Amino acid sequence: MTSLHMLGSRARPPHEGASFPGRAHMKAVRTRAVSRQLRASSLRLLLVSALIAGATACNQSASPEPHDGETRSTTSFGEGRRTQALGTGIQFVQLSYATPQSDTSTLSVKYVAAQTQGNSNVVAVGWNDTSATVTSVTDTSGNVYTRAVGPTSWPGALTQSIYYSANIKAAAAGANTVKVVFSRAAIFVDVRILEYSGIDVSNPVDAVAAATGTAGTSDSGPATTTNASDLLFAANMTTGTTSAPGTGWTNRIITWPNTDIAEDRIVSTTGTYRATAAVSSGSPWVMQIVAFRGAPSDALPPSAPGVLSATGATSSRIDLSWGAATDNIAVTGYLIERCVGGGCSNFTQIAAPGGTGTTFSDSGLAPSTSYSYRVRATDAAGNLGPYSNISSATTLPDSTPPTAPARLSASAFSSTRVDLSWSAATDNVGVTGYLVERCQGTGCSIFTQIAGLAGGAVSYSDTGVTAGNTYSYRVRATDLAGNMGGYSPVATAATPVPDTTPPGAPATLSATAVSNTQVNLSWGAAADNVAVTGYLIERCQGTGCSTFTQIAAPPGTGTTYGDAGLNASTSYSYRVRATDAAGNLGGYSPVASATTLSTPPVPVVPKFVQGNYATPQSGRTSVAVPFTGAQRAGNFNVVVAGWNDTAAAVNTVTDTKGNVYQRAIGPTQNPGVLSQSIYYAANIAGANPGGNTVTVTFNRSAAYVDVRILEYTG
Repeated sequence: MTSLHMLGSRARPPHEGASFPGRAHMKAVRTRAVSRQLRASSLRLLLVSALIAGATACNQSASPEPHDGETRSTTSFGEGRRTQALGTGIQFVQLSYATPQSDTSTLSVKYVAAQTQGNSNVVAVGWNDTSATVTSVTDTSGNVYTRAVGPTSWPGALTQSIYYSANIKAAAAGANTVKVVFSRAAIFVDVRILEYSGIDVSNPVDAVAAATGTAGTSDSGPATTTNASDLLFAANMTTGTTSAPGTGWTNRIITWPNTDIAEDRIVSTTGTYRATAAVSSGSPWVMQIVAFRGAPSDALPPSAPGVLSATGATSSRIDLSWGAATDNIAVTGYLIERCVGGGCSNFTQIAAPGGTGTTFSDSGLAPSTSYSYRVRATDAAGNLGPYSNISSATTLPDSTPPTAPARLSASAFSSTRVDLSWSAATDNVGVTGYLVERCQGTGCSIFTQIAGLAGGAVSYSDTGVTAGNTYSYRVRATDLAGNMGGYSPVATAATPVPDTTPPGAPATLSATAVSNTQVNLSWGAAADNVAVTGYLIERCQGTGCSTFTQIAAPPGTGTTYGDAGLNASTSYSYRVRATDAAGNLGGYSPVASATTLSTPPVPVVPKFVQGNYATPQSGRTSVAVPFTGAQRAGNFNVVVAGWNDTAAAVNTVTDTKGNVYQRAIGPTQNPGVLSQSIYYAANIAGANPGGNTVTVTFNRSAAYVDVRILEYTG
């Protein structure tokens, strides 16, 4: 029933006011006929046969090949490039079609594959009314289309015309689209576009014929040819269905769902020929035929072009013009060759413009340079004519300077280096380099060139600077002719003064033996004019020792360290010094000594002391939880922080007693849903009941925070 709906829908009445006697009766007859065909289960075979496209040499007796787009009833699509020899010199290349199922005043159909210079395009345009007319057939390549036959009409119901364009321009795949424009919205338009090679480009149309009717075979009527080798192209338009090409004809496409045919054949003798195709009996149809002459065999080359003249137009362009060459059939293009220098002879082809134009502009040349040219013509058979005279010209001197760089930035990388970057300048020929200038001192204005950079570099590192000074820079571009462009904006940077001040010495240092193998150290924080970045810890062994060796260099500002792996009952001495980002080393702390225990300490079993928690039910950037009981000095705090997202992160974990918390693990996440980390503080300070509150802060509002705090002893 789907196929019946598609076919039946196309036979809708034309616009009001159109004259088509008996069209309602014809539609009913057609619908009943199709219904009988469906009940007889023959329509399926009919449609499969109707959708054969581009078969190698199909006719009514050929095996059917279903079209790969037979269910795409309203989509424009192409057969792609299917080059196929039809006879001497003539080849089918490709086709596309479009069958919109709503009224349209403009329809575009694209050639899917690339198109070749000198080929011919054929366009069959049909529509289901006689009120609309075609006002133009054009394409994006600028090819000119001529109507070969039509418009041929069945009163009030059908109209069709066939157009062609010979000697087309080359186009990349998908780059050429044919556009058909109507005088008003046309009904059920069916546009088929085909490309052929080997058609005569100077006088392509040999004969045409067209006819209408309602019989079971659409027949163009007789067309009498005068040329022995012709391409016969035919197309029909029907309110019924087309099921097969005529005997001896190749079916190129039966469109869907309109089921209108485009078919062709090659003949090798003159005579009278008819185009036929099988259609459903009783439905109106239009059938047209166009005989296109095959291109004659051509062994004659074009003549040499007329006088060639070359003129220097700018510093980078030379304009050429020449007299048109002639050919026994037609000139299809020119080949342009060039060599560089006065009296040069090593010519190289630089362009091959198609068509019959006799001018060319050669751009991208060097200024003040001599170039020589010669031109020859070619035809559709590939015959090359003799060369024109050689003409020489010199490009004008380049007096146009580059533009100024629009932006310049300067930043001090270190106390002895400033990095510059700028936006590229432009030039009518080409920027060949940049000049970098510098002056020293705040508000300076006496600039000196410090670098000349070749090519397109847009950055530079100035290593000729010293610490604690201000430098200003400007940049300008230059070109091959030596023209210098305007200056960029001035950019300034100040080199930093190096840090030569060492940190202070830690004021205190204590060493405590906590086992037979470990000594714990703690010291007073050192100070620095910029910042302390770490500490160096040194040790020597034995009572009264003085030969210290560095054993650790913990980064950061921590002031404790555990020295493990020591010998039992052994005296160790320690000293500590601070360092900063510049590598300055501060003075040593006082020396502190401790003797490891003789035996391991009695193991202490950890014991839970107390806990508390907070679970706010709205987003929070900080959560505070107090220890409600007293806290004992030396105990151990654990903080578990969890929250219901992965966007927030913990910034800090602190408490009111100043205990230092370290992250033991985390953050561990379930993507997009949950995050959790565990923190601890060892050797905590004592606190009265309710005297210590832990605060967890986040970098943004965290969802459904759950903070648990616990205290342990041992």
